Amino acid sequence: GNNSFPILLIYIYLGLIVAILLPKLLASPGRSVATIFTMMIILYFVENIIIWSQTGKIDNLTVVMTAPASLMLVLWGIKWQASLQHDLFWRQFSTFLFCIHVGIIHVFDVAKVVLHISINSFIVMVMTVAISYFLFLVFNRLMRMHGMMWLKWFV
Repeated sequence: GNNSFPILLIYIYLGLIVAILLPKLLASPGRSVATIFTMMIILYFVENIIIWSQTGKIDNLTVVMTAPASLMLVLWGIKWQASLQHDLFWRQFSTFLFCIHVGIIHVFDVAKVVLHISINSFIVMVMTVAISYFLFLVFNRLMRMHGMMWLKWFV
């Protein structure tokens, strides 16, 4: 729609900045990037708190559109992708999260209707990741206990 076009331009521009500055980021010392990442994650929370206090709600688009913090998270991920321990585990969890998150969010939506309550989208996002992580750990444990290693190909 009309609202998504400016957002699209912002992300195209941020992608251009990443493409231009990526070699400099990868060459920078890890400590400075970690400091910037810490500041940006704090900014991410502050942005969402300010938006929530001014509007009274945070929808999914607002959480995603905190672009500076999101951009820094992506850059941080690119910087440390090769040195991440247990990378196969995290890659499988990422796929598992992608596959299961809609179902968990749907449960929250049903709970909101049944219980006549409102749940902040940011809290739903955090709870979805936490529940998905717990379910992934259970999935991995059951897969190993029962010798069904072929299930690993599902994630």
